[in-house]
Amino acid sequence: MGISNIGRGKHWQSKTGETGATFAASIARKCGAVGCMGISNADRGKPDRAKTGEMVEWANRQPSNRTERRMEKKRNTVKTISYVMIITLAGKFMALLRGSLLSQAYGTGMEANAFSVASQLPRVFFDAIFVSAITMSFIPVFSKCMQEGGKKKAFDFSDSFITLVGLLMVVLSGLGVLFSNQIAAFSATGFDAEALKLTSELLKILFPTMFFTGIAFSFIGILQSLESFLVPALTSVVFNAVIIGYFFGPN
Repeated sequence: MGISNIGRGKHWQSKTGETGATFAASIARKCGAVGCMGISNADRGKPDRAKTGEMVEWANRQPSNRTERRMEKKRNTVKTISYVMIITLAGKFMALLRGSLLSQAYGTGMEANAFSVASQLPRVFFDAIFVSAITMSFIPVFSKCMQEGGKKKAFDFSDSFITLVGLLMVVLSGLGVLFSNQIAAFSATGFDAEALKLTSELLKILFPTMFFTGIAFSFIGILQSLESFLVPALTSVVFNAVIIGYFFGPN
């Protein structure tokens, strides 16, 4: 256009009050400097190359970070499995100790036989009706609700399920108490009248425990759906510890 840098600087001086040198310095600071400031195109590329280098370095670190996360997850899985195995073995040994203490305390007489039958029947009813519902329906549905609707939807479903289980266990416990004589006569074949009466009385005490067992197993299903396995594994340890503690108690 035939207008020199000095002329353009004067034009800006008339509008903004800046001299040509001041205006050029301002442009240099904002744009990485121009040729008249003595900074080459190669120099102007240095900040961009530095930024690009940082991005490349960050991108190169991503596979390493993903590998580290996978390794950490594997280590946590192995650690959890090891803890569950140790806790399960401890529960089995405690169950053997519990059985031994029960045998020493009650022997193999009528009382021991009546207690053995009465303690097994509620668990048989519970396992036949409820355990399959936990493993085959509750855990898959809870996990699906967690994936699709988040924790709120999943816990809404668990609330409804626990309420239904509680009501069902109350009904079954009531029926067990109401028909305890018939259940004892059907299950304890070969018992005399006194043994059948004792078995029936024990059934009236033990059948209501199905309610608490059902609620406990519902929470175990929730924990397993959330990939928490240590607390469910501890249930047998706590159960056996309470009975063993009874024998070593002050009475």
